Amino acid sequence: MSKSIKEEVFSGVKWNALGKIGHYGAQFFVSIILARLLLPEEFGLVGMLAIFTAIAQVFIVSGMSSALIQKKNANTTDFSTVFYYNIAIAILFYFILFFSAKHIAAFYEEPKLIKLTKYIALVFIINAFGTVQATILRKALNFKKLNIISVISVVFAGTIAIVMAFNGFGVYAIVGQSIAFATLSTILYWIFSDWKPKLVFSKNSFKSLFGFGSKLLLSALLDQIYNNLSTLIIGKAFSAVQLGYFSRAKATRDIPIQNTTGILNNLIFPIFAKSKNDEDLVRHHLKFIGLISFVTFPLMVGLAIVAEPLTVLLFSDKWLPSVPILQILCIAGPAYPLSVVLVSTILAKGKSGLFLKLDIYKKIVGLTAMFIGLFFGFYPFLAAIVVAGTIGLLINFIFTGKMLQLGLMPYLKAIFPSIALSLIMGGLSLLLSLILPKSHAIQLISLSAFGIIIYTGLSYLLKLDDYLYLKNLAKEKLFTKKTKPNYES
Repeated sequence: MSKSIKEEVFSGVKWNALGKIGHYGAQFFVSIILARLLLPEEFGLVGMLAIFTAIAQVFIVSGMSSALIQKKNANTTDFSTVFYYNIAIAILFYFILFFSAKHIAAFYEEPKLIKLTKYIALVFIINAFGTVQATILRKALNFKKLNIISVISVVFAGTIAIVMAFNGFGVYAIVGQSIAFATLSTILYWIFSDWKPKLVFSKNSFKSLFGFGSKLLLSALLDQIYNNLSTLIIGKAFSAVQLGYFSRAKATRDIPIQNTTGILNNLIFPIFAKSKNDEDLVRHHLKFIGLISFVTFPLMVGLAIVAEPLTVLLFSDKWLPSVPILQILCIAGPAYPLSVVLVSTILAKGKSGLFLKLDIYKKIVGLTAMFIGLFFGFYPFLAAIVVAGTIGLLINFIFTGKMLQLGLMPYLKAIFPSIALSLIMGGLSLLLSLILPKSHAIQLISLSAFGIIIYTGLSYLLKLDDYLYLKNLAKEKLFTKKTKPNYES
């Protein structure tokens, strides 16, 4: 990596690390308390609305944020045009969901969803007022402000949710949390951002941005429908309780991904878009593939191993049915962060058409797998989700590698060491778990510490490139200003 890119990466990683740890740490703490105060079916009720709220949010963002980031010379007319478009679409979808609430409740046969839908749809309108300001900060790689806003908002919203849950508001504590987070974060975007909208809406600007963003809109729409289709199917074909267990398992699986790979993922597209040429893009592309693999694979293997003691200690034994669900979902854990690198590379090249084509291929595979799995029961359905995610990742690798004129070997070189060491770590940890006392606390602490030592120790002994990169970067920035290690990959 060039020096300027390294500086941007480190600055972004530093503030994203602080922000993600603060954000998801606070969010996780709140989720522990709410999981103990609320029932699984109450989480399931909110989960039933996920697909409808996700679709509405896609139309509000509509690929315009990525279009603004990708456009080199975006100006205040572009930003203002997107700002007013977002608000108009948000209001439209609020009323669509408001008047559809009875039909949604009838579909699930859950009357409580009528009021829930009307309240939670308010989040769309609130978020629309801050989306452009957040995009401008992201385009400028100003992750310091973004993460300060995120942490303050999640702490405030979490406090509101806990107070509501303690006072018997039940499922509305979760709704209150969403509304409180959207409200405060939007207010802070206006305070922290120097940009303010002007009274202008340009048809030419809209056409230009929508030309790029429309393909992302359709792709994101397919993506959100596909990603949330599992919650719709579980809520309809099985039960709100089963959906509650699934939602809890998925949220637990996603926390380590969001806290680690999420730190890098927020940097990827803006940095790829700034690459000077194809050679730089390929180098950054492979570096991020390696770094995310190095972090994600051991996390998912480790989480699957400690799933039971972690769930019981944090959420209580009433959530034990979510353990096998969590273990199955961990298998597909690395697929999302790796796919982010791959599709961000495609977008950085301006290939939004290819991006859309890949999404269509992946969704066809995924829908077919889920349709087959549904006929065999709940756990085969979960297995189908994992298979579909793995196949989707392979499709991304094939087409991105072809676009960059990369063969299979560079990807294997970047990923295989992390997979191999993670499996060794997991195998040894399972053997250790057989001789440890059955205490959940002892199991969790011992297996976690053992896994970290084994994985880090093997990485050190084998001198893995990604381990050395992270070690040298930390040493350079945290301990001395004189050391200038060579990071070229």
